Amino acid sequence: QLLQPCIESGFTRAQRNEAYKILILAYLFDGDQYNAENTMIDFLKKNPEYEIMPNDPVEFISLFETFRTLSVFSFGLRFGANATNPRIIEPYVQGDDNHTETRNITGAGYHAGLSVNRYITRKMFLNLGINFIHNSSKFTEEQTLPVDVEDPVILTSLKESLDRYEIPLSLGYEFEHRNFNSYLRAGASVSKIIRVTGTPEQEKVMLAEEDMTDSREDILYMWHVGGGVKYKIPRGFLVFDIRFHYGLNNIVNPETRYNNIKLFGHVDDDFSLYSFSFSLGYYFSFYQPSKR
Repeated sequence: QLLQPCIESGFTRAQRNEAYKILILAYLFDGDQYNAENTMIDFLKKNPEYEIMPNDPVEFISLFETFRTLSVFSFGLRFGANATNPRIIEPYVQGDDNHTETRNITGAGYHAGLSVNRYITRKMFLNLGINFIHNSSKFTEEQTLPVDVEDPVILTSLKESLDRYEIPLSLGYEFEHRNFNSYLRAGASVSKIIRVTGTPEQEKVMLAEEDMTDSREDILYMWHVGGGVKYKIPRGFLVFDIRFHYGLNNIVNPETRYNNIKLFGHVDDDFSLYSFSFSLGYYFSFYQPSKR
């Protein structure tokens, strides 16, 4: 009766916390488990990230440890860079295979997105997101003419840029350290390809960018593995994340494979994508304390 009015108004945060502890202990010593638990819930709602102090009474600690204090879910924003290379499934060349060498060059891209993190145990979590991703890579083809001419080598290349929306789902496991948590994750994603452009280069002369969206399939399936670190901050955490992505399906439209010879001097291989991504993120945590 003396403490309750001061808890509602008049106490500082530290004083309010001590008052809640005194109330919880009083209920416990009176054998009133019901009110002790309800008061602990009120305490955790106002202090969802409370950590046990060395001077906390053992009775308070015993009751505290019967409550689930992990965040229900976290909502985050992430952004970063990626490096992409085509994964050739079946090669196609426009000239003689014996006189043609092909090579693919990794391109730089970027991505940004939103995600939701949900703990299913204390150390295991599910993560679902939606991202916008820009990937780029470069195809080169060096053809040696089997004739005696001054310059028998024909060099063509095509820089391809691909924009897509991705929905990734992954399962992760955390390792607790003193000042941060690390984690490993694995999962899969499905992407909707929305735009593809190609910039051809012939004999070191850059030509105009062309739309190639019709030359690609609409959907890209990938799996990914990775890991990272989480650094705890009030009501959330910062994340540094690294992932390797492996494309599963061919994204070339076979009906348009030879349509670009005249325009680009290039024949599409059947290919998917390899990609490494590096991301920074911020997650805001939501809590709902309850009995275990």
